[in-house]
Amino acid sequence: MYAVVERLAPASAKGRYLAVYGTSWGIAGIATPLLWTQLLEHAGPAGLWSAMALACLLLAVLQPALVRYVTSRGDDDQRHSTPAKLS
Repeated sequence: MYAVVERLAPASAKGRYLAVYGTSWGIAGIATPLLWTQLLEHAGPAGLWSAMALACLLLAVLQPALVRYVTSRGDDDQRHSTPAKLS
């Protein structure tokens, strides 16, 4: 995943992008259990499992789009970084 973040970042901001990515995992590690336990308390087990299934479905739908975007961006970077041949 760090390679994906590195590919998405502009050359001058790679360090900042990676720092934000790492920090977001720390925040998620604290916030997620708090949010899911509140959902469990208020919506019950069925609500919790339904929300988790919806989140997984959403991420599964978005994953191919992210892969296409990162792959096309990497191809663009390679085209711009290789010198053009003069014929």
